[in-house]
Amino acid sequence: MIPGTVIDDIAQGSRMRISHRLLNREALLHRLDGERIRLPIDSLINDFLPLIKEYIFDIELDEASMLRYRFSPKELSYDLYETTQYWSILLYMNECHSILDFEPKKIRFIDPGKI
Repeated sequence: MIPGTVIDDIAQGSRMRISHRLLNREALLHRLDGERIRLPIDSLINDFLPLIKEYIFDIELDEASMLRYRFSPKELSYDLYETTQYWSILLYMNECHSILDFEPKKIRFIDPGKI
């Protein structure tokens, strides 16, 4: 449904859930047995990098933080943004293809006050 006013649009947007599937374009592979496999191929965040570049920061992690966030982009998302919904953005920004790649020594993230 198309919102009738700006206030309706904001209300509708605040009820939407952000997800890994919504934030990534994907390729759909069809196997011979009929199963379909969805592979993320490009983050939508990439389209907005020129607009958000000034709000992107890097921080070095101490050893305790490296262990805490290892394989845990959802935990980092919660600690930074008070929601786990931005874990996919953190994967993309830190050049990780899956949570198994997420072993940060340095974190790249969008300013929590701007996301």
